[in-house]
Amino acid sequence: MAASLLVVIPMEADTPIGLDRYVDNAQVIALVNAADGSRDANPADSEGPLRLYVREVLKGIYLQPGFTIRGAKLRPGQTAVLLLPCTRGAYEDSDTRPRIWVIREDGSVDTGDTFVQNSIGEREEVSVEAIRTAIKTSTPEEIGISRQVLDSLLFPERARELRRTDFGRAQYVSIVSTIRDLPRDVGVFAGLLESRDEITRERAADRLKRLSNAPITRPAGHDPSSLAAWSEAWLDWWRKEEAFLQWNEAAGTWTRATDAGSNTRRWPTVPESLQMPSELLPLQLMDALRKHDEIAFGRAFRAWIDSGAIRDHEMIAACNLLPGPPMEAHLDGSANKWIRYASHLEGACHGLGFLPPAPRLIQSLVWDSQVPLRDRFYVIALLTSDWHYDRFVEERAAASHALESAGPCSEDIRRAAFWEPRDMWMRTPAGLALDKLANCHEEAAGALILSLFLQAKEGPGFAQIETRLRGGDEFLATGLLEAAVGDSCDDKAKWALRVLAVSGDSRSVPPLVLALESPDPECRRSAAWNLSEIPAADAVPALLKAALADHDPAVRDMALLAVAQTGDPRALDVLLAAAVQPKNAEMQLQAVRGLGRIRNPEALPALAAIAQGSGADPGVVMEAVNSFGYISGLFKSYRPAPIRTGTGIDSERLKTGLAAIAAWSKSNL
Repeated sequence: MAASLLVVIPMEADTPIGLDRYVDNAQVIALVNAADGSRDANPADSEGPLRLYVREVLKGIYLQPGFTIRGAKLRPGQTAVLLLPCTRGAYEDSDTRPRIWVIREDGSVDTGDTFVQNSIGEREEVSVEAIRTAIKTSTPEEIGISRQVLDSLLFPERARELRRTDFGRAQYVSIVSTIRDLPRDVGVFAGLLESRDEITRERAADRLKRLSNAPITRPAGHDPSSLAAWSEAWLDWWRKEEAFLQWNEAAGTWTRATDAGSNTRRWPTVPESLQMPSELLPLQLMDALRKHDEIAFGRAFRAWIDSGAIRDHEMIAACNLLPGPPMEAHLDGSANKWIRYASHLEGACHGLGFLPPAPRLIQSLVWDSQVPLRDRFYVIALLTSDWHYDRFVEERAAASHALESAGPCSEDIRRAAFWEPRDMWMRTPAGLALDKLANCHEEAAGALILSLFLQAKEGPGFAQIETRLRGGDEFLATGLLEAAVGDSCDDKAKWALRVLAVSGDSRSVPPLVLALESPDPECRRSAAWNLSEIPAADAVPALLKAALADHDPAVRDMALLAVAQTGDPRALDVLLAAAVQPKNAEMQLQAVRGLGRIRNPEALPALAAIAQGSGADPGVVMEAVNSFGYISGLFKSYRPAPIRTGTGIDSERLKTGLAAIAAWSKSNL
């Protein structure tokens, strides 16, 4: 009996993990055979590509007839088990390449240098039967799903039989197939043209013809190379045409779009109110869930997944709002698991782990009226986000590319700026559109930027508004000042005052001074921080009062930092005290800079002591030397740098300054 093989995820040899973790991490586990003569000219070359044919899918959905792998030491015809890992949510240094475990003739598995641990910390004996058992224990809904999905797509007579014998399972299969967007996936059916089963090939070809009118000719032969060329011809057509096609739900086919490239991203018109709707939930899709109607669900889901930016908003909302109350025990036998956790969706919400479990749709969750309808939809949204991750990345990249060539005042730029989700940490279509819109000098563009800025807590468009304010955009300035009238401590007012202060608009000072009297310490802290951006003599009395008497230490520190920027002589005593008896290096540094700005010789003894003392922070020493020179004029120095700038002084100037300070100190004993 020939040895069989098991393909698994590699892991560090010093990280012992049980078989159940490998099984949970797998998106797909399948029995496969190595193809005869599939390794090019040199069968002994174990690093070359090897074609594996799928015999049975043990877990997950894998509809392609084969899989190509490198580095597998398999003989032609040899049997194996293929395990494809879940990579979303895995640590960046996780090794997720497939590896091979040899299955001995007695059915046990030689795991090699990968230590699979049992419950008492010893090496665990692994078998294919143990793998089946682990799948049944952790994700029973995954067993047989691949075959049943294929039947639903190509073999309606089998699908009808499942519906007759197990109606709930048939509905679940339909829902999973829909969420994976398989019924209209040209790539999936093109891959099935390589099937070794003639009926499967014929039905896949018929399905492709119904999905499109592509002029792809059937091959004369049925050998593997002819079938592979046929499949590749369809895939090549799809890659070239996909961006120019749109889905016609009524006809059930892909048709040529009226506008080239319109399939890349869709943005609705911007509401006249310029306000983002409070809810973007797909009501038709949720109604289908409520009614247990998988046919209506399919139609509504395809419209939703094609909605682009609207869909992305809901996937983000799913991470932010999916609640954490315990799951009902009947879902998975455990009453203390959260919905997102039980569905293995932490990776879809930026969670990280080693061998993260593959996302799953719990069968009983789909129609369970005890789970809120919105929460069931959010699970579907996150599964969609994970299962179609690469597709959505390509879609957003195509949208960005299209926006690059759009005019700054164009309708596409307006719509993308409004509807696209924003991300502080990466370049997105929203950021690109906002940058473009900032260069449109129409009043309508300014109104849209202002509305977006004031609606969101993270302040989208801050840089664009700052640029326009510095350029004298009075329309934006007026709108921001109106937003700051009244309660200057709500999010809208905070952002408005922040950008006005950073832009140097002195009209932001009175409301900021008023905010220093707020009963909310966070509001007072924010006001002091904003006043540090726009040093103003009118704010000094209020800042000194806050620096000396506010009961919140964070407010006192921020007020001290702000008053240090002013160069106002009234702050001399406060800054001297902060410089001589500092709370920390940063506050001492700002106090020393503040003394330099005041330029009063009374500060020289304190600055000299700091510069010559031991144990002071090197940055503080440099600033003390510079401020001493700036006040005394004994050596070349500069006005202290403003807030949010680094510290620096060249070594020669530091050496010269310290020598001058030493001489001054000696002469003033």
